[in-house]
Amino acid sequence: MNWISDQIWHEVLNMGISVPELKYVESSLISNPGEWQEFMNSDEPFDCNIPLPIESEGESKDESKDESKGEGKDENKDESKDEDIDESKGENEGEVENESKENVLRDIQKLIIIKVLREEMVVPSIISFIKKNIGKEFIDSIPLDISIIYKDTSFQTPLIFILSTGSDPTQIIVKFSQSKEIKYENRLHIISLGQGQGPIAENLVRKAQMNGDWVFLQNCHLAKSWMNRLETIVKELSENPDGINPDFRLYLSSMPSNIFPISVLQEGVKVTNEPPKGLKANLARSFADIDPDTYEGCTQNASKYKKLLFGISFFNAVIHERKKFGPLGWNILYDWSTADLEVSITMLKNMMNDYMTIQWDALLYLTGEITFGGRVTDDWDRRALKCILRKYYCKEILESKYLLSPNGIYYVPEEEDLNTVKKYIDTLPYTEDPSVFGMHENANISYQIQETKRVIKTIVDIQPRLVSSGSGKSNEEIVTDLANSMLSEWPSLLVIEIPSTGEQQASIEDENGEVISQSTSSLKFMNSGVTEMMKILFEKDENGRVLNSLSTVLSQECVRFNKLLSTVKLSLENLIKAIKGFVVMSQELESVFNSLLNNEVPHAWSAVAYLSLKPLGGWVTDLHRRIKFMSDWINFGQPKTFWLPGFFFPQGFLTGTLQNHARKYNIPIDTLKFAYEITPTNEDGSLIDSGNPNEDGVLVEGLFIEGPHYDKNTNILQDSFPMEMHSLMPIIRFLPTEIAQ
Repeated sequence: MNWISDQIWHEVLNMGISVPELKYVESSLISNPGEWQEFMNSDEPFDCNIPLPIESEGESKDESKDESKGEGKDENKDESKDEDIDESKGENEGEVENESKENVLRDIQKLIIIKVLREEMVVPSIISFIKKNIGKEFIDSIPLDISIIYKDTSFQTPLIFILSTGSDPTQIIVKFSQSKEIKYENRLHIISLGQGQGPIAENLVRKAQMNGDWVFLQNCHLAKSWMNRLETIVKELSENPDGINPDFRLYLSSMPSNIFPISVLQEGVKVTNEPPKGLKANLARSFADIDPDTYEGCTQNASKYKKLLFGISFFNAVIHERKKFGPLGWNILYDWSTADLEVSITMLKNMMNDYMTIQWDALLYLTGEITFGGRVTDDWDRRALKCILRKYYCKEILESKYLLSPNGIYYVPEEEDLNTVKKYIDTLPYTEDPSVFGMHENANISYQIQETKRVIKTIVDIQPRLVSSGSGKSNEEIVTDLANSMLSEWPSLLVIEIPSTGEQQASIEDENGEVISQSTSSLKFMNSGVTEMMKILFEKDENGRVLNSLSTVLSQECVRFNKLLSTVKLSLENLIKAIKGFVVMSQELESVFNSLLNNEVPHAWSAVAYLSLKPLGGWVTDLHRRIKFMSDWINFGQPKTFWLPGFFFPQGFLTGTLQNHARKYNIPIDTLKFAYEITPTNEDGSLIDSGNPNEDGVLVEGLFIEGPHYDKNTNILQDSFPMEMHSLMPIIRFLPTEIAQ
């Protein structure tokens, strides 16, 4: 089972302990790995056939064997019991039906198995779960319909838009004011709040109250000093309605902020217009904002215009969704708004009406360099943006059902009617394949795993902390058992017995050049009883300087790890005392308690630890491995290969390597840089030839590469294997070389 990593296997074992009904997965994976292959490769694991437990089948077979033996021994007894068998036949059939129902996995159990074996598919599976058990309407992104919301407002009730990144309700209000039912385009007053805009806005509101106009105050979170006046104005609307025109409306917009008056929130109608997630939701939002006049606004080349309109809308959805891939999508995240798409559609419509032929170069420049490209500051991002735009602003898009993705799911519809196009958008999948964005299938896995962790964390955070009486353990018992278990296996401090005289005890410094004291570092300076290995590691020259810079790095690493070990141990001991009531449960201890309960690394630990994204269990295991690496270095001498990720401060190790080379050849360290050589290894990753111990540079292991994988047969980088996000690199020699002048 090469497709199951050690981490996944540990999760399978934990699942069997936590959920006894799913313990069969462990044995089933071992005995029938082929049956699970389809599940592991499926694009929709929730709807895939998950292997079921076969224990009941085995029991029924054993029972049938016993019955057949009984028949051979006593035929007369069986004949006399024929009537009884006939009578109980119906009951047995009912029992079989009940057993088959018990063997069928519940949907929530499917989600648990998917979380363990296919973590990246949890969010799509949750969508399928909600669609099946609650209803499709709970997963559809409903476009904002201001005409419906308007009915809930009055001259006394303001409408408050809670802003989010990438959303702008301005155009929604402007379009609504221009609609045939309202016709308020000349009576809508918009002002963006900021320094000095408060009095102007107040005068505008006073006039509008008498005239029955509409006032839209944007970005209230930027006018902190004026929020008290806004609260007074809204309060007067409800307390003194006399003299106010019933047609008056007050619209407000603000980012989530603690300076916004609570009383205004209570009086008003709250609306949030978050940016849609997914290509389908983005397209649905874009076409919800396109009215029939805009869609039918081209008098000549109407069919070509509609295809290009769909193309630019699809382009807008693609560049927004590429943000979820992080640096793979864009080097910098840009806040494109709906106004950019509306301006692009307006330019497209004007050009199609003004020219008999399509002005491709002008469309590409105005859209890619000015409208959307005007927000792009990175040269590589601008190049990528223009490259993507050429896929949708091209002659080929005018052909019949031009494909927008390799799998053929996304294409430019031929339908001329706006409602028909919207129906086509409704048929699109909720989740999209990375090939739509021109990316490898693995690009989506990293994003999906992060989404899964975010959803799981949200679910855990909203769980109630109070546990009703029952047979299960309380939260306090769970945390106490976990803390005691960690303390029982907690490694001891790293102690280095350094041969030194009293005058040389201050020769160990950290990376900032500050002296490391014996009390804080747990280093022991001894004149006798020092092992030969310590004498070799910390051999000094005539000036009392340690010859091997990596030994100094080792001592600095021990200081950092000892601080972390002491912090965690003290924290766990105090937490146990606090749970028992011996000491006060401080805010820091309560934070540690909640983190241990949620399998998270407490902030008090991570603040003095190395950078890590692992959950608590993996973090503790990784820490034990790091301590063992350092301990082996102390006890058995400098290793042949160095586990670079195991260092607290890898930069110090690399600097020490350069310093050793500079001292060996008496050259300035600032003239050196690293060259890299792949070292031949066996199948198990061990060195084929350990080489000369005096050879320059160091051998480094434990590095991973994201994107491709290293092919040992061809010695070149190849595309990643499916579902492999990070590929382990072979041992690499870091070789200091002089910089070419």
